[in-house]
Amino acid sequence: MRLVVIGNPGSNRVGFLNEALQRYGQPDAVLVPWRELIEGRTELSAHVQPGDLVRIESLGRDAAVEAALVGVGYVAERGELFFPARWYAGFCRVLAQLAATPCHFTSAPCEIITLFDKRATQQRFAEAGLTIPRSLGAHGSLPELAEAMSTLGVRQAFVKLAHGSSASGALAIRTDGKGRWKGYTTVEQVGGTLFNSRRIREIESTDALDSLLCALAPHTLHAEEWLPKASLQNSAFDLRALVIGGKLHHVVARLSQSPMTNLHLLNKRADAATVRERVGSAAWDALTELAERAAQCFPKCLHLGLDVMWLPGFRKLALLEAKAFGDLLPGTLHKGKTTYEAQLEALGFPC
Repeated sequence: MRLVVIGNPGSNRVGFLNEALQRYGQPDAVLVPWRELIEGRTELSAHVQPGDLVRIESLGRDAAVEAALVGVGYVAERGELFFPARWYAGFCRVLAQLAATPCHFTSAPCEIITLFDKRATQQRFAEAGLTIPRSLGAHGSLPELAEAMSTLGVRQAFVKLAHGSSASGALAIRTDGKGRWKGYTTVEQVGGTLFNSRRIREIESTDALDSLLCALAPHTLHAEEWLPKASLQNSAFDLRALVIGGKLHHVVARLSQSPMTNLHLLNKRADAATVRERVGSAAWDALTELAERAAQCFPKCLHLGLDVMWLPGFRKLALLEAKAFGDLLPGTLHKGKTTYEAQLEALGFPC
C-alpha cells in the first residue's frame, strides 16, 4: 500500500508525514505538487496506482500556489489578504477535478469543500443537534451588524471570513449597549490593501470599525455570537481537538489574554492532561462525545480538527469551527504517537 500526497514540496506538513512513514519503515509518500496540478502541468491519475491511498494536504502559505489558484498575474505580499472568495472558488474547482479521479482519498474532496465554508459547516453541525454559536448572518457595515446583534440580544460578536483560516480577517467586536464599541483584530489596512499580522490591535473608533467591516465585506463574511470562554491558568482558553477514524485523539489547549487563541499568534498552550485535571472526568467525557459526534457529520474524512470551548463553569461545550487540515500539532502526542503516526495507524499501515 502506497501513500500519495498532494502537497507543496518542502512543506513542513509533507516533511512530518514522511518522518512518520520512515519511523515505521515505509517509503516516503509519492508527492504530487499543488502548483503543477493547479496549472495543469500534471494530473493526479498520472501518479496513482491501484491500491494507493491519496491524501490531500493543505496548500499552506505558498504565494505562488495561491496566485495560480486565484488566477492573478502577481504574487501577494507577505500577510496580504489575498482574494479569499476567489481562492475558495479556485480551490473548489481543483478539488472537483480531483474527485473525478478514480482513487481512494483519505478525506474526500467534497467534504473538504464543505469544511472550507464556515457557514455550510456550522449548518451541518446545527442539523446534527450540536451546540454552536448563534449565527448573525453576513453584514458589511457596523450599523448592519449592530442591528443583527440587537435582534438576537447579544453584545459580543465574531466576524470571520467565510472561507478563511487561522484568524485571517477576523474581528471580535463588543458593545456596551450605549453606543460605545470595541474591536480586536489582526487585520491592518495599508491604503486599499488588507494585511494579517501576529499583532492583535484594539479599535475603539466606531468609524474605524465600520471602515474595516466595509473593507472586509467583499471577501464574504460570516458573523456569529461571541461566547464567553472558560479560563485556565488565568487565561481564556479553547481547544484544538483532533478526531482520527471517528475517535478523539490529540487535544491541545490554546490560552490567550485576547479573543483570538490561535497558536500562530504566539499564544500559550497546555496539554490534554492539564486540561483534563482542571475540568474533571464528566466534562472530559462530554468533550469526547461532542468531538466524536462532530466527526460523524463528516464520515468521509479520516481526520477532523475541531475548535471547541467550554463556557465558564465547564458545564457546557460549544463547537466553534472544524478544519480539514487541523492536524498540524507539532510536539503534541497521544499515547506516544504524533498526529501523523496516529493517522497511519488508522489507515492500516504496519506500525
